[in-house]
Amino acid sequence: MEYKWITQNQCIRILPVSTRAIGLNIRILAADLSRLDIFPGVEDFSDRIYKLTNALYRISLLQFDLKLAGAMEGQHSKNFDNHGFEDIFVPESYRHALEGMGAGFAPLIKILSGIGFFKKGGMSFLPKHPRLLKGSCSPIYVRFSNLRYVVTQLSRNSRNQNPIRRKFYKYNPIPGARWDFSTTKTHSVRGRKLNPAPVLENPNDIMPDNYSINLLRDDIALVADCIEKIGSKYPQYISSRGIDFKANGLISQIVSTSIAELRCPTYPTTGKPETIVTEYHPFWAPIILSDEEFCLGIWYLMGETGDDKKSLVAPWNNNLRSYEAGIAEEHDEYVSEFHPGFFNFLMTT
Repeated sequence: MEYKWITQNQCIRILPVSTRAIGLNIRILAADLSRLDIFPGVEDFSDRIYKLTNALYRISLLQFDLKLAGAMEGQHSKNFDNHGFEDIFVPESYRHALEGMGAGFAPLIKILSGIGFFKKGGMSFLPKHPRLLKGSCSPIYVRFSNLRYVVTQLSRNSRNQNPIRRKFYKYNPIPGARWDFSTTKTHSVRGRKLNPAPVLENPNDIMPDNYSINLLRDDIALVADCIEKIGSKYPQYISSRGIDFKANGLISQIVSTSIAELRCPTYPTTGKPETIVTEYHPFWAPIILSDEEFCLGIWYLMGETGDDKKSLVAPWNNNLRSYEAGIAEEHDEYVSEFHPGFFNFLMTT
């Protein structure tokens, strides 16, 4: 008897991801930590939280990249169209340093662990960074590889940069950004008052030029020291399990929204940082999710759209992230708010 083997090629849908949840959650964390008695008697407490904020942002964006790289390495199909998406490269020395980290802040561990390849109803999904147009400075697509370019552009006090700075500030995801409003004038166009276009004051604190493995190790040491001190008094903020960079992700990644009016306000030079600015906003998904899956998807905030045509090589007009792909009868039920109070949910689930 002759046997014939039939091989079925797995078709993978690529899911473009945005990154603002990283910075927004770090800012909520910084606002919380600044109000706790973590370092009693330490005079530079505020400065320590500020440095932690910036170090944690750099590390978390790198962890985001490494999770995407792990998702790509963990699936074996080549049956997908990669046009318009970035190939992720994380230097080996960075990989070893990140993989050696243990405990982390619970909300960030929760979000980063949710990133990865997943299957649902016979379909497979692979999250990837969309490829950006040259010169793009989009607040929803800030990643480690373009962070230095972004902060450099935002620190240029040029009239030509006003539209870029105005839009970025409106949706600012950088938790440690300090803005100079003295150089910006509030004015109107055709009777419509424009948002301010402040200049970024601290680009080098957010992303130093020529960032290296030695600076990454310094960042990791700073974060580890803070985790040890915070965990001893406030263990609810800490997760001991770390991140499995090769593990599959969660279906909650599929939740999408238009770019939401969320913002990290300017980080003060003295005093305690405020939490994020937020409002109610619609979210949707192309498949029905449980309430918990959808709540997590809102907080992951990986599916922001609306900045595509000016930022991306291949805009996502008719893909899984589009409003049209959502389930129309579910939209009204999914009008929700990305609210700092939900932070507690991420620490306890």
